[in-house]
Amino acid sequence: MTLKGNYKLLVFPLLVYWVVPILLFSLWALYTKGSFPIIYVFMIFVYGLLEEIGWRGFLQQQLQGLPKIWNILIVGTLWFVWHLNFDLTTMNLAFLGLLFFWNMGNR
Repeated sequence: MTLKGNYKLLVFPLLVYWVVPILLFSLWALYTKGSFPIIYVFMIFVYGLLEEIGWRGFLQQQLQGLPKIWNILIVGTLWFVWHLNFDLTTMNLAFLGLLFFWNMGNR
C-alpha cells in the first residue's frame, strides 16, 4: 500500500484526489463566501487519502482470493453505499455501474 498505488507516477493520484478537489473547493468558497476554507482543504486531504488506502489499498487486496468478478461486485457495492447512494435513481445506478467499471480497470 503506497500513495502511488498501481499508477506509474505519484503525480496522477495527487492531482486527481487532492490538488484538483482542493482547488475547486477553495475557488468556490472564495467566490461565494470570500474566505479560504482551511477546514475543507484538510477534509479533502484526509478523506482522499483514507478512501484510496481503504478501498483500493486494503479491501481489494484482502479480497484477492475471491474470483475477480466477486471482488469487483463487493468493493463496488460497498463503495456505492459508502457514498450514501441509497436512492436507486437513474443517476445513482449509473454511478454504481461506473464504480464497477472503475474497479475492473484498477485490478
